[in-house]
Amino acid sequence: MFSQLFGEYLVSEEVLTPEQLREVLDEQATAKVRLGTIAIANGYMTQNETEEVNHLQTQYDRRFGDIAVIYFFSNIICKNFWSSRVAHL
Repeated sequence: MFSQLFGEYLVSEEVLTPEQLREVLDEQATAKVRLGTIAIANGYMTQNETEEVNHLQTQYDRRFGDIAVIYFFSNIICKNFWSSRVAHL
């Protein structure tokens, strides 16, 4: 369920298309592969991004998808914040 919610978030942020999300969820259901591994294999996340999420999992009792949503969301907010600040310089 969390994988699906994380995937829907990525679709809403236009990181994935709805078709790509269906492919990933189908692959995860049949292969029983970790979400981060699928995300790397399909080019949706980098190795460094998944390692950062895995590191954060050692600090917080959260699932990969939960932390990844927060990780991506905070990165998007930071990029938007700094882009708007630099544009005013």
